[in-house]
Amino acid sequence: MAGWRGRAAPAGVSRAGTDSTSRRGSPEGDHPNSTRRDGRTHPRSTTRPPVARRLTERGAGLILGAMVATPTPHVHRYPAALEWTGTTALGYERYDRSHRVRCAPVATELALSSDPAFLGDPAELDPERLLVAAASSCQLLSFLAVAARARLDVVRYADDAVGEMPHDARPMRLTRIALRPRVTLRGRRVGEDRLRRLTDLAHRECFVANSLSGEIVVEPTFAWLDDAPARGQS
Repeated sequence: MAGWRGRAAPAGVSRAGTDSTSRRGSPEGDHPNSTRRDGRTHPRSTTRPPVARRLTERGAGLILGAMVATPTPHVHRYPAALEWTGTTALGYERYDRSHRVRCAPVATELALSSDPAFLGDPAELDPERLLVAAASSCQLLSFLAVAARARLDVVRYADDAVGEMPHDARPMRLTRIALRPRVTLRGRRVGEDRLRRLTDLAHRECFVANSLSGEIVVEPTFAWLDDAPARGQS
């Protein structure tokens, strides 16, 4: 075979060493683009073979089924209904800022006004204080959750939170909220480093903190109650 490498192969012998007329049983082969002996090519078939069509339809069905079966993510919704009546015809300094807010299904109605610095009623809550309270409340609930998962017994949590809104901030906004929780625990003791890590985890999982662009700092302190005396002891 090596003697005719580079030259035309003998009649009836292909370069692969087989009879050229044995290719799929015909001299031309049956490939859609194979060349006939007269120099012309077989036209490519435009009809998809039945097996390929079935596979394609089956794949499309699987994709459609997956799309239908994908669950829609649940969205938590928090409605709030607000109502104000009055008149602004008397000018900025004289219209009433007091209004009412209801958050169904809670029956309690909130009486709100603006910050007294902006001519609101000092006896009523304002949106800025509510925002600080929301951040403080959310941190509390988040910390209780992580403490419970860590099998720690928290018996008291008190916070003195403060929000800051510089008058010259543009746009004017709450730029910083400081939370200063005092946490009291009892029972199994763990190090303060772990408690601070749990506080940081609670902050990262706090929905309200994650919704705000201003800085939120958490400065906790911890205390432990003495273990309760055993039964029969004074």
